[in-house]
Amino acid sequence: MTAGFWADRTVLITGVSGFIGAWLARTLVERGARVTGLDTTATGALQFHEGLDGQVDVAVGSITSLPDVTRALERFRPEVCFHLAGASMVDRSIAAPMATFEVNTLGTWVVLEAVRQVGSRPRLVAASSNHVYGNHETFPYCEDFALDGPSPYAASKACADIVARSYAATYDLPIAVARLTNSYGGADPHVTHIVTASIISVLRGEAPVLLSDGSPLKSYLYVRDTVAGLVRLAEMADRPEVRGRAFNLAMDEPITVLDLVRTIVKVSGAQGLTVVPQGTPGAFHEREFLSNGRAKTILAWRPEYALEDGLRETIAWYREHPELWRPSTAPASR
Repeated sequence: MTAGFWADRTVLITGVSGFIGAWLARTLVERGARVTGLDTTATGALQFHEGLDGQVDVAVGSITSLPDVTRALERFRPEVCFHLAGASMVDRSIAAPMATFEVNTLGTWVVLEAVRQVGSRPRLVAASSNHVYGNHETFPYCEDFALDGPSPYAASKACADIVARSYAATYDLPIAVARLTNSYGGADPHVTHIVTASIISVLRGEAPVLLSDGSPLKSYLYVRDTVAGLVRLAEMADRPEVRGRAFNLAMDEPITVLDLVRTIVKVSGAQGLTVVPQGTPGAFHEREFLSNGRAKTILAWRPEYALEDGLRETIAWYREHPELWRPSTAPASR
């Protein structure tokens, strides 16, 4: 489909003030959509996107409140919904499992139930996670693999993933699920994410520090590619080959954490900085290698940005926003 699909189409984004939500809002505004949102704040990452002032109408509320979500749906009457809001940090989920399940699982159920009750039947894309798979012996992970993620975060997202697909099947709603990998880019408020933390360290002239030994194998997707996949899913959510199904959005090949950070140092042009792995071997048994074959075949989506190109744009963004990384010491990253 072309950009004309979005012209004058009303869109609601839960979590619109978050990292991916703000990038998605920017993309849809550029395509002529009427972008609205539901979030606990009306600013967040939106403030870092020039030209969005007054372009996104945000209702302040919680996705765990059925009245809040219902009011937003009745106020905006969206034709498309993107459900991106949620608790996104694995470490926080271990410290606060109840809050994680409430936001990720209950929050998803509330959004879907509000959509069902309001009855306008918007297309809906629900954001899931690569963490839902856990660790399998066979890879890459395809969408029909078991959802065996062990952490409260992974379990909460797996529950939300299943709930979303159950609503599509039971109520014949145009819902699709996006299983997102590690997205990176400018305006990421999570400064402990490895790409953001490493870029901040490099720009400060400091050696990036890893909490692991650098061996975890993961996929990192530039946020513009993530958004392109979400947009494509929404355009096709009412089709039988997409409705009620999950799609991995990931790079073609993963990379080790150590090689990722070395690539950041290389692309930045920094001289004399050596990556410092502080973890012990085997402390982080993580292998996040997802197959993107279903998305390529059915959605005609594929990553457009090579890793170095995405990192180059991200580094340039942070160079243009020095107020976000000066001074003090950057946090260690995994």
